[in-house]
Amino acid sequence: MFICFFLVLVTWNGVLGTEDICNTVSFRACPKSEESRYFPKTEEDIVRQCPTIAQYLECLKDYAEKCGHENVHLPFSGDRYQTMKNLLEEICQKDSQLHLRIVKNIGCLSELMGNSRIECREFSQNKS
Repeated sequence: MFICFFLVLVTWNGVLGTEDICNTVSFRACPKSEESRYFPKTEEDIVRQCPTIAQYLECLKDYAEKCGHENVHLPFSGDRYQTMKNLLEEICQKDSQLHLRIVKNIGCLSELMGNSRIECREFSQNKS
């Protein structure tokens, strides 16, 4: 009896969850944390951002599965999700070559990413 009740509850929750989340645009249903909007400046920043970014990717995957890949605000597919997930896992794995290279060059990379962000903002402000 309990199993039947549990199955009905899970099915009902899935139906309601699908309707609720699909009535919200993907960037609101899966918001980025403020910290993850910026390129990390230290290895500690990477360690702090990894779980948040992983949750964000999972949210986008769930949203795409429930509401359709075409409704995600970014170009998104199952293959793209898997590629991003694999890349994130390698970046977050402290003994991977990619992680070690990023940490070694993090100051330069952070500066480049910061400059690109400023240039993008200035470009879009000048277009307005």
